[in-house]
Amino acid sequence: MLQDRRRQDQELLIELERNSMALLANINRDPKKSAPYTGKDFYTLSYDEVVEESKMTGEQMYDLLSERFKNKPIRKRG
Repeated sequence: MLQDRRRQDQELLIELERNSMALLANINRDPKKSAPYTGKDFYTLSYDEVVEESKMTGEQMYDLLSERFKNKPIRKRG
């Protein structure tokens, strides 16, 4: 019980720190070149949602890369 309370207090302090870090980073960033920062970009806490990325097949990766680099030729292996 005491350890849970201590962990909650520690996470509250980290939450305040990471939000202030995100605020300072957003003040100094170029809005045309990068997306806004959030607190999760600096520290991950126990209650943050974890988003799993789905794995792509080779064909999906090829399609993604060919769309991204459509001005440059990409040779397909195989």
